Amino acid sequence: MELSKKKFEKSQVSVGVTWIDSKLIFKDIEDKKRTWLGVCHLSFNVMSFAPYDYKKITTAVTTTVVDPVQNYCEKAYSCVAFHCPLNRFDRRLFLAQYNETSNFSMALPVDFGTKPLWFNENRYPTLWRNLIILFNTQPEGGLLEFSMQAYDAAQSLKK
Repeated sequence: MELSKKKFEKSQVSVGVTWIDSKLIFKDIEDKKRTWLGVCHLSFNVMSFAPYDYKKITTAVTTTVVDPVQNYCEKAYSCVAFHCPLNRFDRRLFLAQYNETSNFSMALPVDFGTKPLWFNENRYPTLWRNLIILFNTQPEGGLLEFSMQAYDAAQSLKK
């Protein structure tokens, strides 16, 4: 990947986002429930998620601008890492990334945005960090997609 030509202020940094196919972690997940999980390299929490067939966000958002001095994150209003100190979540702006009448956005609970999500609690941030290290997607982020071929090859190595 090429580095962005965008000019940054002294205190701003470009933070990578790695998109992880949920089937990599949950291999038995039904395809209709399969999603992309966008992991922020600053917090190692899922900052966004998208339906599996929604490639627009996963290929467009691989970095985000963060300015810790100014308490600013470019994705703060659509970030689902609700406990991040830079988070300024706004459900309307989160849904604006998608067709608001889609099954995906309509299936979100009414209280979405008020409590931490399961994939940002307990052992999951450590899992996301380890995947980013293992697949070497730092610093600029990337895309980790499940491959049945790779899965079958790994299974044959176990035997």
